[in-house]
Amino acid sequence: MKMLSFISNFKNNLIVLSFFSLCILVMAYSGIIFITNPKIDITQAPNPYLENTIIAEEYIFEKKDAPVVIAGSSISKTMLNEIIIDDINYWNLSFTASTPLQSLNLISKSNSNPEIILIEIGWGILNIADNKKEIDTLTDPRLYAMKRFLPAFRKKYQPVNIINSYANRYIFKYREIDKSQVKEIKPEPKAYKVGLNGYLRLSENRPYDQIDSVLREMRRIIVDLEKRNIRVLFFETPMDKHLAEADAILRIKQKALFYFPAGKYTWISPPSEPGYVTTDGVHLTFASACKFYDYLRRETELLAQSKI
Repeated sequence: MKMLSFISNFKNNLIVLSFFSLCILVMAYSGIIFITNPKIDITQAPNPYLENTIIAEEYIFEKKDAPVVIAGSSISKTMLNEIIIDDINYWNLSFTASTPLQSLNLISKSNSNPEIILIEIGWGILNIADNKKEIDTLTDPRLYAMKRFLPAFRKKYQPVNIINSYANRYIFKYREIDKSQVKEIKPEPKAYKVGLNGYLRLSENRPYDQIDSVLREMRRIIVDLEKRNIRVLFFETPMDKHLAEADAILRIKQKALFYFPAGKYTWISPPSEPGYVTTDGVHLTFASACKFYDYLRRETELLAQSKI
């Protein structure tokens, strides 16, 4: 009996000791992060879904006061935050495999108050992923407080991301991007055709019910955001002319104008100048994304000044 009691006490003490050791390690790691403030490249996550979480957490904890926020899908995400990282007035809250609805959900639940939200309208409306549970978790008050005071729990500060960022900077000597030096690269024709045909097939499926449900929920959230004096602007990114005339995209525009009529909401027209290049018909190349971001920023600033 004494032996069993000793073993039981040893196990309990070991569990308690392990717990306190873990707490000390987490607090020590968080302290190191506070002191050193390591520079992490948030666009170099191992996979796009982890990058989604990092971008969301970065908005909640670091960029919540950005006056202008972009809400979109992977189409708008081509305007990587590394393009606008030094622009304190903008933050790109666009997620891979999501609709703009998920970005709006996060803005709403995080209680942030940007001056303007730029909302992408296009193929992203047809995405089927729903990360509502992830957004609920990110905005949970208890987890928010824990991540605020113990940044070690944030995805951005996972050791693998810190090691990866330092390796890119000091070993591989990746340089910061100079947009003026970025050159356009034409996509490989066969790969481009595969992507284009995929979107054309998506158009033939005509998922009209999804279009309505997404836009209805977007309208519900937007009405609440407008009560917080947040201005909403809609925009479209350049795309392949065949896709621009596809049945699905025409239906999306028609429905979007029904829920968000031009007489009540401001729409930024697609750029008229040619020369925008996509990798698959809808996702802009890096050079074209830089060019489009400059266009979107100019149009937004003009509208902000005119108060239209």
